[in-house]
Amino acid sequence: MRDAADQLQAWFAGERTAFHLPLVVARTPRGQMLRDAMIAIGYGETLSYGALAAKIGSSPRAIGQACARNPFPIIVPCHRVTNADGSLGAYSAGAGPATKSWLLDFERRDQRDRLL
Repeated sequence: MRDAADQLQAWFAGERTAFHLPLVVARTPRGQMLRDAMIAIGYGETLSYGALAAKIGSSPRAIGQACARNPFPIIVPCHRVTNADGSLGAYSAGAGPATKSWLLDFERRDQRDRLL
């Protein structure tokens, strides 16, 4: 827990863009594949449910269900998965889509600040 808290604090301070924590293995190999696909979306980037599904040979519905059931928001960055038209879609943590929007804005601002 201490490592998770430290890494989250560093993420919010803009000192970290990825997490290295020993997460509990997903219940199924498919669940692990979906989780790994979300983790692979780069910091400050987004992919649609459909694009992510196509990339790993799954379905948009499966991606959506994995996002909705994600027990590790931010660490497994399901906030980076959006609708095909770029709109946010649902988010199961915090205040829902408002939290998703805040997280994406935070990452994009941080990315921009890193480039300056």
